[in-house]
Amino acid sequence: MAKIQLSPFNRKIFDETFGLLLEARSYAFGTQAEIAGRHSVTQGGLDIVGEQLRITARLAAVMGWLLYDNAIDANDAIDSGHLDAMTDNAANGLFGVTREPAHGKHVPPILRDLALRSERLYARVSRLDAMAQLDAEASAA
Repeated sequence: MAKIQLSPFNRKIFDETFGLLLEARSYAFGTQAEIAGRHSVTQGGLDIVGEQLRITARLAAVMGWLLYDNAIDANDAIDSGHLDAMTDNAANGLFGVTREPAHGKHVPPILRDLALRSERLYARVSRLDAMAQLDAEASAA
């Protein structure tokens, strides 16, 4: 498998995102075994799983943005119709993941910390996306 070539700036974001994904995975594996051992679905288990899904969705959106930005930087062959559709999807959904803070008294501090760090990363990339869209609009005008 070929390694994705990223700009140094995007590589830093990619490495941070990948590190958070690995932490989330490690946490999820330990938590799933703990929840499965109880043999019942509790509000605490639902809070934990819900927060894990929110974290994963945020990090997947960041990875998607990085790959999209990388394709543009590399001048990959993307026809304008496809690019417009991707831009519309990004504006309408890529960053539409819930931004609710970790909630529920059952969410442990380690998961709250992971959620906060994923939210901060997500917010940074969301701002970068907004700046890139403003630049694109200014260039088109």
